[in-house]
Amino acid sequence: MINFTNYIKKMLSITIALVVLTSGFNIIIDPHRLFDTPLIKGINAYRPEAINAAARSKKYNVLRRKPHTVIIGNSRPEMGLSPENICWPNSKKPVFNSAFSGATLSSQIIALQNAYKNKNVRYVLMALDYTDFVHLDTSSNAKYIFQDIEKRYSDSAITTSPDFSTEYMADFLESAISFDTFLASVQTVIRQGQEDTSSIAINGFHNASLLYRQLIADEGHQAILTQKTIAIDQSFRNLIKRTERAEDISDVSYKLISSLIKHNKNQDIRTVFFINPYHVQYLSLMKKAGMWQAFNKWKKRLAALAKIEKVDLWDFSDIGIYSIQPIGKTNKMAHAVDWFWEPSHYSKELGDIVLETIHHGSCPKNNRIQQDSWGKLISALSPSKLNEYLIKQTNALIAYENDRKR
Repeated sequence: MINFTNYIKKMLSITIALVVLTSGFNIIIDPHRLFDTPLIKGINAYRPEAINAAARSKKYNVLRRKPHTVIIGNSRPEMGLSPENICWPNSKKPVFNSAFSGATLSSQIIALQNAYKNKNVRYVLMALDYTDFVHLDTSSNAKYIFQDIEKRYSDSAITTSPDFSTEYMADFLESAISFDTFLASVQTVIRQGQEDTSSIAINGFHNASLLYRQLIADEGHQAILTQKTIAIDQSFRNLIKRTERAEDISDVSYKLISSLIKHNKNQDIRTVFFINPYHVQYLSLMKKAGMWQAFNKWKKRLAALAKIEKVDLWDFSDIGIYSIQPIGKTNKMAHAVDWFWEPSHYSKELGDIVLETIHHGSCPKNNRIQQDSWGKLISALSPSKLNEYLIKQTNALIAYENDRKR
């Protein structure tokens, strides 16, 4: 006769043993960079699965690294701006890239709020996207988001010493015992040493070059461009359908930016904004969707806000030598590198030029790579000069489109 008590005890012991072994394996491999486990060559030095949990892991790693500078935005700056760039002033180091894929404007600001638990932060570089400002939420939901974040920014708890407490323990336990984490750990070990491994560095930077180069080798650059162009065109059309007008931008978006600026000033944190670089194909699709005029109005309103608040706003979406280079065709001036992987994501090489332009005074002369005047500090322009600049960009886009028709 089976002794059910002993049977249950054995099964319970086996279950506990499996959970302990799985948890130990997950913590040692640390595929998502959540546990801050040391890198072991051939075991977990490369962590490709960290991409899938970047938002969660960066929430804690930005506090562990205690950076003086935080980069924030979506996947564009995450893959384009390196914290190790030579042009970062010494006073702004160390730098952490807190940007992550799919980040909305409100989630970016919440991520910054979390980063401010580290009292060392003195500089924020924030990448802005027009589509993040378009009104997608209901009015009541948008107001709730603003009121909630505004309340947290006014709360003194934002500058308390960092501790991970209950939230971290919940994330820690969930990830440690998760079967999904176990599968990610196995994949991490298997993919060690593979040249196509794309990973997120300890400083938050997502080096996507290996991933893109492998995709290009497998599918061809043209196939990737075609797929991405269709996706961008559809996303713009869906965006228009979900709003009454192309310029239907919620005031809440600007209030979020204004609250961020005011908070940073009160905490002696310098804020610099920039509009992400886009390839001219991306801008052409935006114009085709009927969003171009709204895009320019957005720039004007941001520039006016930046001027009032006395913060810098750079525009790197201007049409010039870098944005008109055909994607997939190398540039001799750039030592055979691509400035864009596809229309909406720029490479680290172009990101280096963004940082060089913003921090031109601290970039060593022998390391300067910019070959042409690019990027405009639009917060420093008068309304008439800004209008002239935007008209020039519109004409450049029209010229590009006419040239393609020939």
